[in-house]
Amino acid sequence: MVLRALVVDPNPARGLMYRELLANEGLDAFVVPDGQQACKFLESGERIYLLVTELSLPRIDGFGVLRRLQRTESAGIPVLVATAFHEMRETALRLREELGISAVVSPSISPEALLDVVVRILEGEEEIVADESAWDTLDPDDPVSLAEAYQTEMRRLESIRKAGVTFADQQAVNDGAVRGAGVPLIGSDGEAWGALCVIDDAKR
Repeated sequence: MVLRALVVDPNPARGLMYRELLANEGLDAFVVPDGQQACKFLESGERIYLLVTELSLPRIDGFGVLRRLQRTESAGIPVLVATAFHEMRETALRLREELGISAVVSPSISPEALLDVVVRILEGEEEIVADESAWDTLDPDDPVSLAEAYQTEMRRLESIRKAGVTFADQQAVNDGAVRGAGVPLIGSDGEAWGALCVIDDAKR
């Protein structure tokens, strides 16, 4: 039996990345770029077992998609909200019970952390908030922490590269570690992918 998930994200590369991550958990993800197409899919009557949605969407926003979900046979399934906008994450948390939201994350989290969240909500855990990147939890004085953060960031960047994304500062991404503070991770099309976890490579 194929377990279907619905992913709603206007960025095709990010949608592909989500699809590949969910496939690791045995979920076949149907990816759509806007809220209107998401609502049309929900109204088709096809059963889904997980919804992953950005909140800032063309046509119908993510909140509208969540309200439509509640009027379908798939109501009550795990819902993962992944949005780059802090204000929208805060709103989603306030409306968590009303809209049936299981987890709220930032797209800057690592693929491993995202998979962990997916596993936890599929097992029935709720009220998960995960908006930390490797840089957020980094102890600059701990060489073990530096090494772990560096490896986590490299895996995240590799998963994004596999999705076909190129970056405005491609050299910094290729190097993987540059000196200085965190820099925005911006695609060549202007799309934000969080921040590059910047680690002084002299400390690796």
